[in-house]
Amino acid sequence: MSSINGIEDPMTVGGTAGSRRGGASRLENDKLLYLVRHGTTEMNECIANARLQGVKNFVDPMLYDTKLSERGLMQAENLAKITAALHGNTSSSNNASADAIELIVLSPLGRAMKTAELGFKHVEAARVICPLARERVFYSSDVGRSPSVLSQEFPYLDFTELDEIWWHTDGSGDPMAVVPEPDDVFAERIARLREWLLNRPEKVIAVVSHWAVLQALTRRCFQNCELFTCYLSETFPIATQKKKDK
Repeated sequence: MSSINGIEDPMTVGGTAGSRRGGASRLENDKLLYLVRHGTTEMNECIANARLQGVKNFVDPMLYDTKLSERGLMQAENLAKITAALHGNTSSSNNASADAIELIVLSPLGRAMKTAELGFKHVEAARVICPLARERVFYSSDVGRSPSVLSQEFPYLDFTELDEIWWHTDGSGDPMAVVPEPDDVFAERIARLREWLLNRPEKVIAVVSHWAVLQALTRRCFQNCELFTCYLSETFPIATQKKKDK
């Protein structure tokens, strides 16, 4: 893994896969998770370029709900090869893998939904929007868009259960203001995400999310478009972390 200042380089081409799956028997209600971080974004590249130039005080370029860069699009296309193999690349119940994905959980941030659109294009499984899987607010890139706007870009997804303002705000001012999500609020959200996943009827679930969320769940740093396999029982309920490239 390449790095800048000791932190993983968000410019690394993705499509990698890892696993924490052990040989021990699992609980009957446990879930097999395929965790994916979104592809490289325009904001990722801005941050990486600033680090390479030795910029000490990064100024947010105000890239609200940042898009995948060309590199990120390529990473998501590469991811599709991995997810097709995991899923058995078939809709036939006679040929599908025992670990075939039953549900794909998406953060409502555009970069996650676009990564899923390309990276899971061969997987026939239900898609569901889950705001609990959104990124922790660090920059403008973590501030989202309304369901009506999102539905225009992703008309095949159902946003009817998504609140108009679903990202973190202080509730007292401009919803587009960048309001960092406090440690305790974020930790409580991660606990609710784990509970939500546990209560789903599906046994094999893919989650397309973000660095802070996935780091909180697994205690590991994800490269862009990395896929990591584990059981829900192997994730962690509470975690906090420092500001990171989004």
